[in-house]
Amino acid sequence: MTNYSHPQKSLKFFPVDPWSTVNSEDCSGAIYRTVNINSIKLEGFVNDWLIGGAVISSDKEMDVEVGFQGNSKLITALDLKVAGEVPADEKGKMILRFDPLFKNPKDVGDLKGVMRNWESIYEFPILHLKPNQSVLIWITVNTKDLPEGKWKGFLTLMKDKKIFRKLSVEVTIYPVKLPEDNPIIGHTWTVYKDDEQFARLMRDYGINACGYYDNWDMLRKVGFRFFRFSFPPSNWHPESLKATDDGIRYELKMIQETISRLNLKPEEWGIEVFDEPCDQNAWIFIEWVKRIKNVWPDARFYANPGFSATNNAIATIEGIIEPLKNDVTVWCPYIEYLYRPTFLEALKKTGKPIWYYTIEYNHQKPLRGGRQHPWLAWRDNLDGWAFYGLREYGKSNPWKDNWICARMYPEKTVSIWMEGLRQGVQDYKRVWLLEKNGLSREEIINQLLQLFSDKGELPWCGAEPESYSIVRKKLDELLIEKLVKTKK
Repeated sequence: MTNYSHPQKSLKFFPVDPWSTVNSEDCSGAIYRTVNINSIKLEGFVNDWLIGGAVISSDKEMDVEVGFQGNSKLITALDLKVAGEVPADEKGKMILRFDPLFKNPKDVGDLKGVMRNWESIYEFPILHLKPNQSVLIWITVNTKDLPEGKWKGFLTLMKDKKIFRKLSVEVTIYPVKLPEDNPIIGHTWTVYKDDEQFARLMRDYGINACGYYDNWDMLRKVGFRFFRFSFPPSNWHPESLKATDDGIRYELKMIQETISRLNLKPEEWGIEVFDEPCDQNAWIFIEWVKRIKNVWPDARFYANPGFSATNNAIATIEGIIEPLKNDVTVWCPYIEYLYRPTFLEALKKTGKPIWYYTIEYNHQKPLRGGRQHPWLAWRDNLDGWAFYGLREYGKSNPWKDNWICARMYPEKTVSIWMEGLRQGVQDYKRVWLLEKNGLSREEIINQLLQLFSDKGELPWCGAEPESYSIVRKKLDELLIEKLVKTKK
């Protein structure tokens, strides 16, 4: 270990937007060295998730221990994480910086060679720092049990149990209560089994719907609001339609018993009989609906119209919506149909709930991806969103391979994409609450348009991550004006 006498002079905190796409070399560059901050200020409401960030950079090689001091309520609400960098592959596909996030990196094993600055964060909360190798510290505050008012604590850097550097963390909670749960449906294709801890973690990120054959009782206990059942298992094969009514009745029994046991309301469940139906195979979907309703007239159905890249065909109004509109009770079309106004309008005319879903690979995982999800649903006045998937890796290595659909890393390691999703859900809660209190969608959009000279900066138009902090600040101002100042 390098000997040093004045660590407080060598080590600095630099400001950085937590959603910044800068890399570690940039954070160690001259532009950041001109500012040395002493505090981070976070503002929000009850049932909020607040995120702040600071870059730690040192002129000398040293080990420092990261800690936090403050009121016990604030300490309970706070979570410290470090972010590392995933390097680009030979094709330059991995565009994220500071991904993934770790609460305790050493729990996931030795990832040297995968994480570019892994050596700096290997023993977190002990950071091994080197010149020109910065580390990003994320400060997350869950305000669910943090009363309104002002709270203050200190991020501390220690050596030999002695604090030699502090960063003040000031949290202001305004007297506005956001809904605790995601007000709309958030769904992802994954299996939870008996992992209640993981299910609760995902509910914190706005996911409240589930599918496949899973531990339904546990998920109901956690607070999931929609249950997507699959029937029949072999729905891709027309031969399965030869099943007898007694056979179908037997296979449906488990679904019926689950619905009864969990006391699910009609709007809280649906049966998927065919994945991504399109014009060329919709007849199988139609036939299965007919067979199921023959033995269970009250059955409800979920349909996710597919797209050409999957089924070599497309879903049209004539081929999908018209023949299915009387039986489908929840629509979840692929995202491309949001950009086909006539198709979306036809779906809305059915009067049924509408979600949308998307499939993205890791190299398509920009920071705004997760943050944008709830905003897209709000833009089109939809009832939910969904994506594939959470932690399905197949034979791929999620640390290195880009061609997988996973938003999580092993050992429940959260990606920044997921952190963006959670913040997008918190954004949605704000606009939802504003609408509940009389501010129209048009008024909210007009307020946001005034923030930018370029409409492309709007949250649903591919805004860069840094733009969301501007949007969030405006939404907070509107809520304070509407729910705090007007009551005084």
